[in-house]
Amino acid sequence: MFDLFHRRRANHLERALAAIAAATTDYEVIAQLRASARRITGADRSAVLRREGDEIVALTEDATNRLWGGLRIPLARSVSATALRSGQPVLIHDLLDDARVPHSRYDPKEVRGAALYPIADLLVLGIYWRAPCTPSAAVRSSAQRLAGGAAEAIRRLRGETPPVQSREPMHVASASLPIGGAHK
Repeated sequence: MFDLFHRRRANHLERALAAIAAATTDYEVIAQLRASARRITGADRSAVLRREGDEIVALTEDATNRLWGGLRIPLARSVSATALRSGQPVLIHDLLDDARVPHSRYDPKEVRGAALYPIADLLVLGIYWRAPCTPSAAVRSSAQRLAGGAAEAIRRLRGETPPVQSREPMHVASASLPIGGAHK
């Protein structure tokens, strides 16, 4: 059962990467990210955010109930902007324990753990869990591949050459994290 579960996620990741690579517009890339991120990572929620001027805008989300549709956050108060500036993923085990997080923007019953993956210098793939969570290495690798494929597609659509991107996360909010990505 365990192998079948991981094989299905891996198959879905490969299909998503192929669809992203074939995208002819930014919208198609964003739609594919929205459609696949939760299924690939096992997260409770995912969102695609975009830098617009001095704000981060929540473009779309995949969740049982919407929290952020159209929400605009100043870059200076956005953890997503940290991921964009550094060009590296940001992992947050528990949003309530992280001083960088504007707590008023999150419902603690809906969002506690987060992983934010920059895409080119424009988008962020946000993956969220209801409980404090540090995603496993396999989940981080899958999310990084998905974000990396989207970055390559965005750069291709812009006519740019993709640079080499780091695959290691930039920040983890707590020193006492569970090993292996346990959710609780």
